[in-house]
Amino acid sequence: MDDECEDALGAQYITAERLEDMAYHETKAMSLKSANGSALPPHVRDMALRFMAWFTNFLGLPFETWFQSAALLDMYCQRNARPDMVCRLPATCVALVKMLKKVDNAGVSMKGSNLSVHSRHLSEALRREGIRTDFTTEEMLNEEETSLLLNLDWKLAASTIESWLSAYCARFSIFTKRLMEPSLHWVCKRTK
Repeated sequence: MDDECEDALGAQYITAERLEDMAYHETKAMSLKSANGSALPPHVRDMALRFMAWFTNFLGLPFETWFQSAALLDMYCQRNARPDMVCRLPATCVALVKMLKKVDNAGVSMKGSNLSVHSRHLSEALRREGIRTDFTTEEMLNEEETSLLLNLDWKLAASTIESWLSAYCARFSIFTKRLMEPSLHWVCKRTK
């Protein structure tokens, strides 16, 4: 690798060391399993992810926030040892997106926003699948927010599919002397 490529990689913060650091932190975050070793059943996880995609869009969050919410939900579910995890999933999903909204815009006030009503969308979808859920209240959202923060060690940043893909596309662009950049931009626009 020549000095020009090394400088370009360093300027965009996508050096090999950065990728190694991302891999290390991702492995560490995902290896902390709960005592019961369970995560969400695949069809329940899929429903939760679809709900969070809708909810992040509803709250006007950037598209990339959905990837962040998916990674954080997976980490939380792996670390959470509560037997009522699925019953409280609608509250967990709303609380997670609510926290990401606060991170996105620290000046926004969520007080009195009554976001618990939106959990009904996921609750109803889960009930149609025969899964009982708890009725979500604002108090429950606050409890879930606290549980999320504690289980995630107050770290709301995680490597996501989007962050890995962005890093590799940027590196590819630099290594090809930006010859493929228009095609990469076209592909990225199509995936959003």
